[in-house]
Amino acid sequence: RPDALRLPNSRQGRKDENPPVLAWRNLTRPQVEEFEVAIRVLNPGSPVAFVEQVLHLCDIVLMMSVNPGFAGQSFLPEVLPKIRELRRMCDSHGLEPRIEVDGGIDAATASLAVEAGASALVAGSAVFCSDNCADAIARLRSSAATH
Repeated sequence: RPDALRLPNSRQGRKDENPPVLAWRNLTRPQVEEFEVAIRVLNPGSPVAFVEQVLHLCDIVLMMSVNPGFAGQSFLPEVLPKIRELRRMCDSHGLEPRIEVDGGIDAATASLAVEAGASALVAGSAVFCSDNCADAIARLRSSAATH
């Protein structure tokens, strides 16, 4: 299996030695349900307030940094203030859900998302459209670790 992209443990908000792999390809619905993970998705146009009342129930908040629909879209920098707001909201309530950012993540945008408060990144095109997936993952890790 290809090496999974993970941020350093200190940025994941979790203390475990082996955090979950972020690429969950080929899982069946019963396998996903077995994890019992509560996920809330925020599209770029959604206000962060949409999750405030249920944040205590969330294990993961997925912040889309593109408008969902197709791969290869550019990262929307307008989501960075929303990631910061979500991180502040979590901190003020003493909550530690994983804040995942998905869409347009590459070596240039990974550090921006982590600096804003992301604890996990989802990268598709930056890895799978590159000539060397392992090198692309290494660049993403390096970018994410610069924060």
